[in-house]
Amino acid sequence: MSSIISKEQIAQAKEKLGDRNAEIIAEVLKLEKYNPQRRIGCCPNPNHQDDTPSFSYNPKSHSFYCFGCHTTMDVIDAWISTGMTFMQAADKLLTEADIKHDFRYRGVPSDRDYIYPEPHWADNKDEVYAYWQKRCISPATIDALGIMQDQQGNTCFPYYDQNDVLRCVKVRPSRSIRKGVDKSKCWWMKSDTMHLLFNQHRCSIDKPLMICCGEGDCAAAYECGFQNTVSIPMGDGNMQWASTQFEWLEQFNEIILVHDNDDAGRKWIKEAVRRLGEYRCKVVDLPETYTDDGGSEWHIKDLNEYLYYAGPQRVMDVINQAQAQEIESVVDRTAVTAFNIDDVDGIRTGFDELDAGLGKIYCGTTNLITGITGSGKSSFIATIVAQSIDQHFPVWIFSAELNNQQLTNWVNTVTAGQPNLIREVRNGHNIYRISPNALDQMNDYYRGQMYIYKDTAEPTGENILRSLESSVKRYGVRTAVIDNLMCVTLPSTERDRWIKQDEFVRDCVKLAQKLDIILFLVLHPKKMDMVRPVDLFDLAGVTSSANLAHRIFSLYRIQPGDREPGKNGKTKQHINCDVSLRVLKDRFGSASSNVYDLFYDIPSRRFFDSPAMLARQYAWDKEDHRDALPYFDRERYEQIVRSGNEPF
Repeated sequence: MSSIISKEQIAQAKEKLGDRNAEIIAEVLKLEKYNPQRRIGCCPNPNHQDDTPSFSYNPKSHSFYCFGCHTTMDVIDAWISTGMTFMQAADKLLTEADIKHDFRYRGVPSDRDYIYPEPHWADNKDEVYAYWQKRCISPATIDALGIMQDQQGNTCFPYYDQNDVLRCVKVRPSRSIRKGVDKSKCWWMKSDTMHLLFNQHRCSIDKPLMICCGEGDCAAAYECGFQNTVSIPMGDGNMQWASTQFEWLEQFNEIILVHDNDDAGRKWIKEAVRRLGEYRCKVVDLPETYTDDGGSEWHIKDLNEYLYYAGPQRVMDVINQAQAQEIESVVDRTAVTAFNIDDVDGIRTGFDELDAGLGKIYCGTTNLITGITGSGKSSFIATIVAQSIDQHFPVWIFSAELNNQQLTNWVNTVTAGQPNLIREVRNGHNIYRISPNALDQMNDYYRGQMYIYKDTAEPTGENILRSLESSVKRYGVRTAVIDNLMCVTLPSTERDRWIKQDEFVRDCVKLAQKLDIILFLVLHPKKMDMVRPVDLFDLAGVTSSANLAHRIFSLYRIQPGDREPGKNGKTKQHINCDVSLRVLKDRFGSASSNVYDLFYDIPSRRFFDSPAMLARQYAWDKEDHRDALPYFDRERYEQIVRSGNEPF
């Protein structure tokens, strides 16, 4: 159970206290030269030598502000500065204001299934103090952040949840990491782990939040006077904290991000801004080098190193100068740089010839998939989903064609491949199912990588787009599928049906661009009873659906008549494939009007254009399969080999 407190409750309590806020803050901080009539005193910031009182109370905000160093503190901040957590400070505030509240679960380990850490701290922190003082982190900061020392002298970073419950402990040696000697620079104390943020239980939701890439950087910021700071738990390649702490992070109006000066740090900034919201994010421009008074130049790796070489004032300067992120919808003409499509992120389909023509399916684009019933749209979508997940692009999918179980099984079968299928014969027919061991491994590996719109959720256009946007922000989704447009419930009549569908497609295109995701829309042709390849004029709805899409793919299942000789006695096209894929539109490359021949494997439900594609092992499958294609229809494909028209 969580005892979450809202901004509104805090504001109500401070309003009820009125000018008593000033008395409490002055008393708690023991302000020097405090004048109770003018409500002004010397700034308590240890990095600011304030001989002339400049720390003044603002009755409108119920807080003090320093006109010298810009320090701002309210009653919550004052209590936190004495060692309280945010929940303890909020509890005291509501008590002072005589407002009823219930924090009974604060500090109570209430999750029965969770294995909590049982740390055994040393009697002192001598080794921790000594090491971190070398990195310009004082014992006072070590104590304020609750950093501990274990019985081996290691530095321990306790991670508490919002309820002040210790959930996990990160450990590192209290010395420099020795490359090639130390197996790891840090590890977790024995317990379950949660994707929390270090020091989040001491942060006020009413102030800007700083997020750093390491506990040392968090301590450096705290040392310099920015105390509302946290650190991510597992390195800048892991963004799961953005999902697990979604509700907590949503409370902050401003978030300041500090990255390490390397490629991973710069990539992290881009993803963090996308997930947290550009409208409230600021990014610290940490100098890559620093030249000291002696003329020596030092490379700056992170915020802690900048503190070491440049000192606390310069650290606060770069924090205060953090740059707001520009709104994606507008750009100054002079800021437009040369465009190189190769620099745009995206995924590959896995079909060699198709990828050679397309390059990639790019982020920020909308792609239409069309074809008559039975043309292979579901299998093609399953392939795209499997490829996307394998390329670390989590997927969100709405499907009215298949229910949740059918869709999951379809994608699982494609991902499993022939070696992980078990064949059974029922009533004279071959039935293929995934081996239980393979299914367990897939579920473990791909957990949190594919999110399906629930069968029970109303399929309105508004609900679908809201679900998609929330999933992108909370779960880091990069690829989305809406299958299909005709099954999306729109507020329309028969007269304006196509107009509403057009509006929905426009909303989809805008959302894909805004969220920088890959979006696939399945659109059925107008006449579902026709048996021929679909072209642009066959698409259902208004023509703007085709105009707005960046790429359009049309699937056509080869019919028996397509394999018969034509009137001139020549063999018709596609005699040796199962499905033809036509690129009806390609806004980025030269693939428009190209036709790609694909084959379909019944056991694994895979499309493929080569034996390698059919035998591909996805990332979850680490086995060395002796027979990669145990159910391969060799008799059928021997005809293809003899024809010489396909690369088998």
